Amino acid sequence: EVDYYETSADAQSQTNAIPDPTAYTNTSVNGLAANPQTLYVVVTDTDTGCTATTTMTIRVLPNPTPTPSDQLPDLELCDDINTGDGVEVFDLTENEILILNGENGVTPTYHESSEDAYAGENAIADPTQYTNVDTPEQEIYVRVTNDATGCYAVVNFTIFVHPLPDVVAVTDFIQCELNTDGFDSFDLTTKDDEVLNGQDPTRYIVTYHETLADAESEMN
Repeated sequence: EVDYYETSADAQSQTNAIPDPTAYTNTSVNGLAANPQTLYVVVTDTDTGCTATTTMTIRVLPNPTPTPSDQLPDLELCDDINTGDGVEVFDLTENEILILNGENGVTPTYHESSEDAYAGENAIADPTQYTNVDTPEQEIYVRVTNDATGCYAVVNFTIFVHPLPDVVAVTDFIQCELNTDGFDSFDLTTKDDEVLNGQDPTRYIVTYHETLADAESEMN
């Protein structure tokens, strides 16, 4: 039989044994620190009644302190590659410095589910080249583990793949000129409604460029 006691005196007299050693919360005893705490263990031979006493120390180690989930920015990409499939390649480590919150001696791993993150299983092999499996949004879970103690904390953020605006073939813009010199003044914004083709104009910005390169780089 094994009994646990909070004081040496209780252990010697075998009184006030901890009633439920399977659910004990460390506490300050006689003004001593609650963390770490020394407990006294009495082992009794039930055949002879002989006893032996030893001590054990229980210690509560701090968890890592990553930046809380509600303070982590989402990662967002446009559906540029194979437009329409809702799949892109993300660098999940983009905000890793923020996630670790300046803490040393910890290691982050990235997971597709909270269950895997808490169990420390099935970490994403290369989080710098991660292809989303859910679209248009997906939760990513980060387990931050203390390298020395194994204590950990889990935070999460969201990745988004945004669909591209719909595009249509725009009709030519034709005007009759007054000066017969081949030049005229065009109000390109009168084409906005045609370009948007029924899409909500409050959600989109239409810009006009003189070259394809400028349009693709959103310059000039």
